[in-house]
Amino acid sequence: MDELRDAMILDSEGLIYGYVEGIRIEDEKVSLAAYTVFRVNEPAIDVEKLRSQLAKRVSLKGNEPLEVLVSIARRENIDVPYKITEKEVRWIKGFVPLEEVRLIDAKRISVDDMDTTLRVILLSKPREALFRGMPVQSSSPTYRIEQVLNKLVLSSLRGILGICKEIVVGPGELGFRVYRVKSMRKVVNWIAFTAHVKRLGLRDA
Repeated sequence: MDELRDAMILDSEGLIYGYVEGIRIEDEKVSLAAYTVFRVNEPAIDVEKLRSQLAKRVSLKGNEPLEVLVSIARRENIDVPYKITEKEVRWIKGFVPLEEVRLIDAKRISVDDMDTTLRVILLSKPREALFRGMPVQSSSPTYRIEQVLNKLVLSSLRGILGICKEIVVGPGELGFRVYRVKSMRKVVNWIAFTAHVKRLGLRDA
C-alpha cells in the first residue's frame, strides 16, 4: 500500500479528485480512501458548519466523508458554506471502489524545474466533476491551448506520457509535444563558441 499512498487521483474528466490516504475494506468490498487538502489562506468548505446545518435536516452518523456531505447539502438545497483557512486542513473526501480504477501508473518526470516521480490513479467516472457540480464533457472534448500547456498528459492505455510543453503543427491540425525528460539548463554550443573565440583572435581553436 505504501507505493500508492499520496498518489494523485484523477477523475475521467482529468480533474484532481484527491490523494490516496489508504485502503478501506467494508462488507468484503475494497475501496481507496481519498483525502483533500485545503491550503492556508485559500477558500475552503467549512466542514464543521456544513455538518451543523445538515444535522438540523437529516440524521448523520458523524463520519461521513466530504463528498457525501456535499451531496446531501445539494439534495436538501443547502448552500455549501466556505471560509478562508487559517491553517492547512486535511479531510477524507470519499471512498473510491476499485471497480472505478481505470489505470495506475508511476513514472519519473524531469521537465524544467520538476524532477519527481509522479504516481497517478485514473478513474473511469467523473467523480470530481460531479463533486463540483460541473457538467460532464462529451466523449471528444475540445480544449484551448492554455488548458493544455504545462499540464500533465495521460493515456488510458499507456499511462503517464509527460508534461505538455510545446505546440506543433501537423497536416490540417495542431498538436502538442509532450516531454518526460526536458532540461531547462543552458548548455554551451562549443563549435560556435570556439569559432567565435578564433574570430576574436584570443587563442588558437
